Amino acid sequence: SEPRWAPNGDWLAFLAERSDDDDEDPDADAALRPAADLWIARPDAAAAQRLIAANVSTNDLVAAYAWSPNGRSLVFERLRSPALAVVEVASRRVRVLGGTTRLGSSDPSWARNGRIVFARQRGRFQGYDLYTVRTDGRGLRRLARARSAARPTWSRDGRRVAFLDYRAAGGTRWAVTVVGANGRGRRQIGIATSDAALQ
Repeated sequence: SEPRWAPNGDWLAFLAERSDDDDEDPDADAALRPAADLWIARPDAAAAQRLIAANVSTNDLVAAYAWSPNGRSLVFERLRSPALAVVEVASRRVRVLGGTTRLGSSDPSWARNGRIVFARQRGRFQGYDLYTVRTDGRGLRRLARARSAARPTWSRDGRRVAFLDYRAAGGTRWAVTVVGANGRGRRQIGIATSDAALQ
């Protein structure tokens, strides 16, 4: 399920997909994508702890979540009542990020500067643009317009974002693109030639 280490190495997070039989809170209006639990575990622990039950969106168990730089929280893509939400490891408290509920928001990545970058849908059956928001849910801004942005990731210093942008010509192709944290200096640096780039 694409496990991910917390930056401080204290925890390992992973998704566990749920079947209809073990869904404790079925929701007929939820998206057709399978729900997943979000779990964390100490690297030397015998048992894992479940943070979120049956409400993490997943596409073939691609990890729709990201650790905070201090390893104390995770941001994840919520399946029911779709939005991006932050869960605190210690308290299990969950809060929804403003600006992520109006349309589909996905693929969050958390920078050291405290901002979260994600892909947000322009409208139903339309593509995704790249947005950033502060961890308090304020300061939403569009970083880049794209045909359909996916898999954004911050540079280590938080000054740039790399992402995939869909290109339909010549078969399914994804342009590997870099843009500055201020929305400037956008450039394409390569082509990923199939949907395997999203796995």
